[in-house]
Amino acid sequence: SALTDAGTSYAVPWASEVGLLPYRNHTLQHDLQVAEIDDTAQKKHIFLGKSACLGCPIRCSQIGAVRTGKFAPFVTDIVEYESVAMIGSNLMISNIRDIAYLTKLCDNYGMDSISMGGVAAFAMEAAENGLIEQPEEVELAFGSTKAAEYIIKSVAFQNNNLGRLLGMGVKKAAQEIGKNASDYALHVKGLEIPGWSVRGAPGMGLAYATADRGGCHQRGFMIGYEYGGNEFNGTPVEPHSTAMKADILVHEQNYISGLDTLIKCDFGSYGVSEKTYIDMLNAVTGRCESEGFIGKLGNRIWNWVRLYNLREGVTNAEDTLPKRIIKEKIADGPQKGQCISQKDLDDMIADFYRIRGWDSEGRPPITIENNKVSWNEEPLSR
Repeated sequence: SALTDAGTSYAVPWASEVGLLPYRNHTLQHDLQVAEIDDTAQKKHIFLGKSACLGCPIRCSQIGAVRTGKFAPFVTDIVEYESVAMIGSNLMISNIRDIAYLTKLCDNYGMDSISMGGVAAFAMEAAENGLIEQPEEVELAFGSTKAAEYIIKSVAFQNNNLGRLLGMGVKKAAQEIGKNASDYALHVKGLEIPGWSVRGAPGMGLAYATADRGGCHQRGFMIGYEYGGNEFNGTPVEPHSTAMKADILVHEQNYISGLDTLIKCDFGSYGVSEKTYIDMLNAVTGRCESEGFIGKLGNRIWNWVRLYNLREGVTNAEDTLPKRIIKEKIADGPQKGQCISQKDLDDMIADFYRIRGWDSEGRPPITIENNKVSWNEEPLSR
């Protein structure tokens, strides 16, 4: 399979081809130099052998090293899709060895390369527009590995004002800067959006907007339906249409969150049926669950997490998308002219709330008696 051959790096050229790969802080959604950073480039410059979790037949990872270039030598594993997208094309860096080095820095410093790619892109665009003062040591510019390295180290060590500013994340950094800095802050609920650009993929945009922790591709991967050929209840899914997107997303969110309680691999779920998961659960726990249990469990999880967020002040006002996605149509590439309009987003969110049984402000129908919260829901088990 593609995952066995190259892990998630196989998705890099495909994402660029269909117009979902972030480029220059999500300004565009394809990269003309994608061949320099894709799976073929990793095979040439990094991969040396396979790596796998114990007993796994997929073997999606790799053992490798950067053996030449400015930062050589160092050992690395595969540079995953998200890191290539956010540290590579999103920053306009087209040297896979440099991307591997920058990703390794993030790993060594205990920082997420997805958010760091969003933070660095924000800093570069803000500096380009005069909202961040350029450091003496380096010019914060797209395409500069030196600039990306400077930003990563500044955030890690908090040894200068830039690092302390960017260490807050793009949402708070933009608020601190003021003016129109928020135009360049690509986040949902304070979490930087990941390596799947969504203008042209409204279902994935809805997934970002409604995710409990903000812009996250792990809370319902709608790309598989919008561009991967997955059908929903036997019906093909039209990428640019908003039809069925809320229905599909609720189903995906429920199933994925329920399944995640089993502590399983995402990739393994591509080939393991719900029945098999239920059989394994019953064998281990002695329960007698049937198909449908995982989705019911996931639905309960989504209700409880929503209640928690509401209690903490995260309201429906934050079920939204960055201005760039809503207001700026793509200027070029496979998704030229696309955006997710505010009306389309509002319509999908209204459908989403209705399907979940929430009110118009995204609140589950709860009752409170003797300080105990409850709502009418189907029992998990019969």
